[in-house]
Amino acid sequence: MLQTLVERIRPGGIVAFQDYNFTPGSIQSYPPLPIWQTFSGWVRAAARQAGLSLAMGYELRRIYLETGLPEPRMQLDSPVGGGPDWEGYDNAASTFRSLLPLVLSSGIATAEEVDIETLAERMRAETAASGGVVKWPDLVSAWTRKT
Repeated sequence: MLQTLVERIRPGGIVAFQDYNFTPGSIQSYPPLPIWQTFSGWVRAAARQAGLSLAMGYELRRIYLETGLPEPRMQLDSPVGGGPDWEGYDNAASTFRSLLPLVLSSGIATAEEVDIETLAERMRAETAASGGVVKWPDLVSAWTRKT
């Protein structure tokens, strides 16, 4: 896919992509909290079930070079937050809702285990009660100019 896109870019044009890593440790809570450990396991299992690389963000460099692009500049970002007002709980539950059909059909978890309607609130309650913080998955950016 990248090769097809690169063919349409003029010399000097910017090629920029971002992708997540879902490797163990990419989603973390401090202190370690059961709800986040379970959630992280579900996300990794769903990614594997879908045939996705758990380290796709780190693979961007290799893909750029195999496509004939110059060495990319790269950066890793991971939003971190906690407390009762952090939007990360709602973002996590909303994102997971899109994975739910795959999670259920592949037996990764049951609807009762996930309880998608209360997932964000349970994440919020457990994190806030512990005074904890959560690190969202690593988001790797890669960019270069076509020569």
